[in-house]
Amino acid sequence: MKLKTKVIAAITWLLTSLFVFLYSPLSNSEEFDFLDINEGELEFITRPLKETPHHHSTHISITAESMKSGWIGNKQCHSNLQTVAAMEIVFRKGYVRNLDISRSENIGRVWIEDATVQLQDVKKNAVVCITGETLSFKKNGHSGNYIWTGGPYMKKYLDGYFPMKVSIAIDYPSDKLVLEKLTPPAVELKTVKLPGHIRLSLLFEGILKLETHFREISH
Repeated sequence: MKLKTKVIAAITWLLTSLFVFLYSPLSNSEEFDFLDINEGELEFITRPLKETPHHHSTHISITAESMKSGWIGNKQCHSNLQTVAAMEIVFRKGYVRNLDISRSENIGRVWIEDATVQLQDVKKNAVVCITGETLSFKKNGHSGNYIWTGGPYMKKYLDGYFPMKVSIAIDYPSDKLVLEKLTPPAVELKTVKLPGHIRLSLLFEGILKLETHFREISH
């Protein structure tokens, strides 16, 4: 059974306070059989893909001040976007500040409206990059560790989940924090870790939620 009607495609990052909604009909290459739909179970992809997936890259900057305030620097870019008439990137109100558009290519119009970024006339090979700060670094009262949570990341059409690539760079003060662990555990094998720096790139489908746990260094 093939779906050729208009769909609502959603790429959602809840805990980083970000929602992206895409509205467009499916192209021929995007038609799918309902028997092949991923229903949300996380699956890391090793098979070749027919098309280049949506790519979300994020650079997270954690500072000594972040440990006090919870605010972190967040630079993100979205590329390989679907061709759509309109797209809305919605940040959670009260959890984002200093939003700015640092780059825009092959998009008719881009502007900031309250806690959202609005895009119109998104063409092939479109790219949009956004800078800002998000309130997403918290201290666990029980363990005393600091946690940055990313996601859940997903590319969703109706009730199905489709391939997406996420690249994340995290910089943190190595004289104040030590990385304790990353979850889910499978991510550890796909991560480069150095004091003060974390780098990972993941190709997956389903729902991905990341957590980085840091221990404060005692002086």
